[in-house]
Amino acid sequence: MSLRLLLRVARRDAARSRGRSLLVVAMVALPVLGLTAGDVLAWSVRLDPSERVERRLGATSAELRVVDPTGGPVLQLPGAGQWTSPPDAPTGTLPAATAWQRAAALLPPGSTASPTRSGSALLATRAGQAQSPVAEIDTRLPALRPLLLVRRGRLPLAAGEAAVSPQVLSRTGVRVGGTLRLLDPARELTVVGVATGYGPAYGLGITTLPGQVLPATTLPDRLLVTTPRPVSWAEVQRWSATGVVTYSRAVVLHPPADAAVPAYRLVGSGSTNRDVVTLAVGATLVVVLAALEVVLLAGAAFAVGARRQARALALVEAAGGEPRHVRGVVLAGGAVLGAVAGVLGSALGVATGSAVLAWMRRAEYGGVPGHVELRPLELAAIALLGVLTGVAAALLPARAAARQDVVAVLAGRRPLPPLRRRVPVTGLVLCVLGAVVAALGSALGLAVAHSSAAGGPRRYAAAGLIAGGAGLTELGLVLASGAVVALLGRVATRLPVAPRLALRDAARQRSRTAPAVAAVLTAVTGACAVVLVAASVQDRGRRSYVPDAPVGTALVQLRTYVDDGAGGTRELVHDPARVQDVLRQQLGATTSAVVGEVVDPRCRADGSDCRSVEVQRAPADRCPQEDGARQDPRDPRCAGGWAIAGGSLPVVATGDARAVAAITGRPSDATDPAVQRALADGGAVVFRRVGTGDPYLGKGGRLWVGVDRPDGSALGDAPVPAVVVPVTSTAPAALLGPRLVASLGMAGRPSQVLASGPQPPSAAQEDAARAALATAASPGYLEVERGWHGTLGYLLVALVLAAGLVVLGASWVTTGLAQADSRADSATLAAVGADPGVRRRVSAAQALAVSGTGTLLGVLAGFVPALAFVGQDESLRTVVPWAPLLVLLLGVPVVAALTSGLATRGRLQLQRRVA
Repeated sequence: MSLRLLLRVARRDAARSRGRSLLVVAMVALPVLGLTAGDVLAWSVRLDPSERVERRLGATSAELRVVDPTGGPVLQLPGAGQWTSPPDAPTGTLPAATAWQRAAALLPPGSTASPTRSGSALLATRAGQAQSPVAEIDTRLPALRPLLLVRRGRLPLAAGEAAVSPQVLSRTGVRVGGTLRLLDPARELTVVGVATGYGPAYGLGITTLPGQVLPATTLPDRLLVTTPRPVSWAEVQRWSATGVVTYSRAVVLHPPADAAVPAYRLVGSGSTNRDVVTLAVGATLVVVLAALEVVLLAGAAFAVGARRQARALALVEAAGGEPRHVRGVVLAGGAVLGAVAGVLGSALGVATGSAVLAWMRRAEYGGVPGHVELRPLELAAIALLGVLTGVAAALLPARAAARQDVVAVLAGRRPLPPLRRRVPVTGLVLCVLGAVVAALGSALGLAVAHSSAAGGPRRYAAAGLIAGGAGLTELGLVLASGAVVALLGRVATRLPVAPRLALRDAARQRSRTAPAVAAVLTAVTGACAVVLVAASVQDRGRRSYVPDAPVGTALVQLRTYVDDGAGGTRELVHDPARVQDVLRQQLGATTSAVVGEVVDPRCRADGSDCRSVEVQRAPADRCPQEDGARQDPRDPRCAGGWAIAGGSLPVVATGDARAVAAITGRPSDATDPAVQRALADGGAVVFRRVGTGDPYLGKGGRLWVGVDRPDGSALGDAPVPAVVVPVTSTAPAALLGPRLVASLGMAGRPSQVLASGPQPPSAAQEDAARAALATAASPGYLEVERGWHGTLGYLLVALVLAAGLVVLGASWVTTGLAQADSRADSATLAAVGADPGVRRRVSAAQALAVSGTGTLLGVLAGFVPALAFVGQDESLRTVVPWAPLLVLLLGVPVVAALTSGLATRGRLQLQRRVA
């Protein structure tokens, strides 16, 4: 039988069974569409060198940056302006401003240089104020205008004009043509347009002409230069000898050979294949999983089709055909439908990718891609993948059709295929082997982590073992899915009529049910593994996060330093009482306290020649190395990492019991008799965080406090009474009472105000408080501790939704195929008087069996790589996110059952049955 004849038979069969054909085409075309759209987006978003150069340089020739203001040499890479310092490089003493002047002097005659500067300004918003980045670029020059993307209006062309980001418009309520009010520096700007860079524009941003907002002493970020001739690699190297890094248009578009780049001798060659290999492996994994899903689901459709045309295929053999001819007919059907799906999916994928790119260009908050780039060979390969997927999906049904009993089929009998015991046994063996291999990979990864060597190949081997073990486990469960379906049919005898019929039909038609279960298993395995790992990573982030203050606490710095306009800084001081009033009015704070810092009243006016206070352990608890002896690494007194002082609070603070309560976040500490007694008796309060606090500091109710000379030498220390209180945030090492501070010859100076209320303040309240603080005295630093916020929540939701859609799709496909395959049985039920709801309940039970079985097996398989990955990293611990797993295990199967039952017609038109 010729190939042409086989394709003609397959085309006619596809035309006769239009519903099944459309189902197969849709299933095969979807991954082709997704891969094609992804290919178009990947190559279009990835800018080519000319596009990168235009967005970074505009129409100029090069960009100069002073990375070593002292004039020391650097070694530069030719790509994105990256650099490294040479070993034992001599350093100069060139002032920063002079370094930029010398950089401009390097340019050849006839060149022009345009500096760009960046800083920040205090912006009046709807609710108060906010800090906004400011960029000063001379957009009057045509060569610099391509640096910005004008989304609305135009760029600034005169003094007093500004272009802003979309976020500025939404936060201030100002429209294009309106007036933007700055608080620091105090001035007003006319908004003439909305303009951003070409990356994602999620934050605030203001662009003005030079000299409009930033102080005149602000140094440039870079010099954009236009030269009479292209800047060569030789000039780039010559300029880098003076601490200047150059991003040259000519060098980027025509890079030098690796041998001509001295920096590669230190950091390695720029041409590495590691990222390419990683990307290729990841892309291959995605393609293989997508193709496997389609093969499993479409294979069920081909199995139903082959069974419905079993008589025609039997006639082929009865007329003298061979089993290979029967296989050829079924495989040709897969090739025809796969070809249609490949062409259709490719066309729709290109259209989808182009539409997404057009939307990205119009979206105000998105990054801007380059031009639409189509790779014909890659698109053809993806379309060919559709053909191969169709053929692969028809492979097992073709094999089964070639083995059918011709006499039984022609006689109208449909014998059940035997369940070969070796298949599920092989599956169980693979499951056990996969778990063992993954465990070995986890152990190897843990050993590599403990090893002092880099362990590059061993690390890749550990990752390969974990991935291989997960694959073996999943393959084993796929092989065992048929046996699981058959087992469900055997245990269905005690169930009601509808589920009993559904499970027995699923067990009888394993060629239709088992692939759907395997498809659900495959999708849920990957989702479950990533969800488990993501939950463990989030748990690590939550455990390692240390807040700067109790959650919900507002902290205001009472002393800030601002630019004095003459190249120096000046100190601004808030009144603590006024700050506390503002926080009570604007944030609804019910408790507040002032935390002070310990200072030397005998310091010089310039802040030099000052003594400092130091808190210490008891002499017997100090590390021996501190007394000149050799440090013993096994001595627990020498263990590091005990310090918890950090954030904005002083290491050694002073205050009263209310300050202790504000630092700990427990109002009861303000009335704690032990705390009040220690501070009143000339003692101190030691803050200790469980697990990270110094267990020796304040041990035995005594704290050793001393004063150090300006040169760092100790004047001596003595014990004072101390009480230890637990904290959950960063805190001072100790808080000294006012009496103890005075006895040391030191003084207390207000440093911060901490305030809290029943509820954490909103962003609008925070803006209003900043505005009130600015009008009360001077712009102050206000921070609200909002606690740890995970960044993987959206990933978990997306994974559950994606896996849920696959589960629903597989359930619906299986239910639809079962209804088409059992129309005669449904007609028999109706003929004997079965209630119309029975058919709906049977469909719901079929969907529940497929989705529930596949989801349960998938979750079990997902634990194998997840546990192996978590086990090879000591910083992780296994965390089971019950909510998303229960949604997968219970919610999705129930939704699949309900939707399948509701979508099934209860009444079926009776057909004449032929005995």
